[in-house]
Amino acid sequence: MTSHSTSSSPSPASAPAVTATLTLDGDSGVTVDLPGAPPPESTSTADVPPAAPFVFPKIPLPDGTLSGAKQVLGALFATGKLIGHALGNVERLVIDVARDSLAVAKDAEALYESAVHNAQAVRATARATPRLTAILREAATIAASYRLHRTRAEIVGPESAAVSLRELHSRSAERVYELCVRLRGPILKLAQLASCRPDLLPPEWVTVLSRLQDQVPAVPVDELRVRIEAELGAPLTALFASFDETPLATASLAQVHAATLLDGTRVAVKVQLPGIEELVEMDLLAIRTLLPLLDGLPIGDVRTTVDELARSITGELDFAGEARNLARFAASIPAAARVRVPSVVTRLSTERVLVLELIEGQKLTTFLDDPAQRAHRDALLGRLVESVCHQLLVGGVVHGDLHPGNLLVELAEDGAPTLVFLDFGVVLELDVDRRRALAQLGIALVQDDVAQMTRSFDALGFRTASGAPDTLITIGRQIMAPLRSGWSWDGFDAGRQVQEMLGAFRNDDVVAIPPEMVLLGRAFASVAGLLAHHRPAIDVGPAVLAALGQALSDQSGACQRVGV
Repeated sequence: MTSHSTSSSPSPASAPAVTATLTLDGDSGVTVDLPGAPPPESTSTADVPPAAPFVFPKIPLPDGTLSGAKQVLGALFATGKLIGHALGNVERLVIDVARDSLAVAKDAEALYESAVHNAQAVRATARATPRLTAILREAATIAASYRLHRTRAEIVGPESAAVSLRELHSRSAERVYELCVRLRGPILKLAQLASCRPDLLPPEWVTVLSRLQDQVPAVPVDELRVRIEAELGAPLTALFASFDETPLATASLAQVHAATLLDGTRVAVKVQLPGIEELVEMDLLAIRTLLPLLDGLPIGDVRTTVDELARSITGELDFAGEARNLARFAASIPAAARVRVPSVVTRLSTERVLVLELIEGQKLTTFLDDPAQRAHRDALLGRLVESVCHQLLVGGVVHGDLHPGNLLVELAEDGAPTLVFLDFGVVLELDVDRRRALAQLGIALVQDDVAQMTRSFDALGFRTASGAPDTLITIGRQIMAPLRSGWSWDGFDAGRQVQEMLGAFRNDDVVAIPPEMVLLGRAFASVAGLLAHHRPAIDVGPAVLAALGQALSDQSGACQRVGV
């Protein structure tokens, strides 16, 4: 193992000098150590040749930049320079590594300039700096590790490189998981959303980050009691006959508790976590600051994805907006669909507290995994597919966060299941023209009409790096396959499907996607994952074709994004 450290030289207006340390690890890649956050628990090591002396240039920061941000950003810039320098010293091992080193240093300079510009917006620097430092350190470490892997892959052979890459995916995802559990807030929410995107992330990342769906520590109920009483203007005992201290669910931005109203009605009380608004502002700033570091990596249109997920998270902080979204969604559900949503207790709901009808039911995945429900399982999955198709192509009001934790199964006295949708912080509303354009793409995918696929992808706003539609067609075919009439699960391999999509990204990256496709992609990915896991003996083709036909014939509607 070889470590290098450097101190930034302060300008007259800057903060005291800080030290950044770079560790090159032969097994695990690169570790970047910045001040302000605890170091990783463990790191395996291997020796590499020492670097020649390196002098870090003095970079004056603009007047008025917050001192805490200056400290972090100066250290990050030093880190980027050190990464480029260290990689440059192994150029005798890998051809053209110097070119890659310059790319790393260029990324660091762009990141530094972006960060200095955005630092003017930071508030509460004393609290923001440790979180920003932790996020920046992990991002720099992971990005540098992937770049180092790329140079090594040129000399070790494709099979060895593939094994090494899978191991790097797992290590990097574990680092992000530990960071999210420690910091909570929006960074955890973004990781949760990412875990629902196997079409964009390697399977190793999805496996690790999916643990964030149900392994988040609870916030003490006393902290929530203060917020509830402040929002509703009365003591908890004057509002509820009882309030369960053990939460029903704990998420990144809110926590849900069961309670009983004074009239005996059972309700679910969703409470926004105290202080989460400030964490949202700080974390979104940090994430946007990191975008230049991700440029050039084959992972899709990252900027559009981050922008849409940021809008989504900001919208989820408005519980009054969520109540309106719920009402719109409820109004769009067909009467005979055996699908429903909870009602809102309006008099006890605000922007930070949302009181809903408590629906007693099973989590969808629990119901589907129960052998006693085998007779109802396939029909329920068919109902889910039909509902999503109706939302997307007919009703035009789409639930944008369809991970399994937001779906319940309510059983009638005769055992018949009803599908219950929860959590309407993220809802997308599509007008008739957009629905028709999506339907035209769907028909082209069902019929495997390449010419029409190409026109539809272009009309919707998709673009690849080369301008050719091959990557988009590959991904579209994979997503649409289970929805074709007569399709069979025989021979289906979800892992191979994901690898084919990731391979398409690597061959010709998607550089532009329509903003609404970030949310629609999440919905498709979640439903496709359930179908691939349970492999129901159903033919959803007729329902899909019916919804496509209705969308093509519809002549009314209005488009707007709701709650995002």
